[in-house]
Amino acid sequence: MMESLCHRCFTRIAVRSRRGFASIATSQIPASQISTDLPLDDEVSASEENVDPLPGYVRPKAPYQLAAATVVSRPPMLTRDLTDFEKEFFFYQRRLDKRVVKPFTRNFYFKPGTLAYDEWRTKRKDMKVYQAWGKESWRDEIQGKEGPADDENMDYDSLVKYTVSGEDISASDTEEEIAAKKIMGKPLPRETEADLKNDVRSLNRKLSRTLYLLVKRGDREGNAWKFPQANIVGKENLKQCAESILTKSCGRDMNYWMVGNVPIGHYAYNFPDSRKGEEEWIGKKVFFMKARIFAGRPKLVGNTASITDYRWLAKEEIEEVVEGDYWKAIRHMLVTR
Repeated sequence: MMESLCHRCFTRIAVRSRRGFASIATSQIPASQISTDLPLDDEVSASEENVDPLPGYVRPKAPYQLAAATVVSRPPMLTRDLTDFEKEFFFYQRRLDKRVVKPFTRNFYFKPGTLAYDEWRTKRKDMKVYQAWGKESWRDEIQGKEGPADDENMDYDSLVKYTVSGEDISASDTEEEIAAKKIMGKPLPRETEADLKNDVRSLNRKLSRTLYLLVKRGDREGNAWKFPQANIVGKENLKQCAESILTKSCGRDMNYWMVGNVPIGHYAYNFPDSRKGEEEWIGKKVFFMKARIFAGRPKLVGNTASITDYRWLAKEEIEEVVEGDYWKAIRHMLVTR
């Protein structure tokens, strides 16, 4: 009989035969009373669906209200700033390199008495150059309060002046060389106009750091600065709720990307005693979803989340505007750089 069964029925019988209690119960029944008629698949599925394992059970309500918040970040656009130790180390390497290499033979490249020689001397007149083979080669350390950048013209203004600023145009240059030097653009500084004005709404500030979007709720006096946050409604998941509140808070002018479906952190807190009698929950659990911005900016006009202001802040700046408990919950999710 087993040979005439299909694979599905044979698997069902085999799985049922592994149950210890079923084998024991079958052994106690006489063989003449065991029925060999197998129910159809439709009958089995219908009977299993109609069986209520816990009749009269009512699932209790969750004690905490669930919410999702969107952590929108802008990654660094430039390499990070060097530390004081790194600046000292690279300065030492430059001085060591100049002590090892042979001195520059200027007479081979610039003949004395020529126009090129005079222009070269004029250009190097105001430059601070360490002479590793001169009489003062022993003075290879930083003098006074000057830093490594000030000692050898390694700051931004000096590099621009002596490289691509166009100020090195000489009388011996041809028309093509002069045109090329004028066209060559000046390298952009690491500090932008937004840094000088401290424009916290601009994405062009702190280009070497990661910035995070914080919004301010206008209908709150305390704990107003947070990440865009909303309660989960119905059957929406965390990612759908995070995208929804970001659109309601900042409009549709932002081009962003949700990084994954898993939260990067959570924050649970209880409501104050004054609200416990009014609310059906004892507190709230907020799950933070990560997102990256590509372009655009938040639009406050017409938002439906009561947002009145926004800021792009670095990690240490966030600590100054958010509440203490909120900061303790999010500080390990944010990168320092």
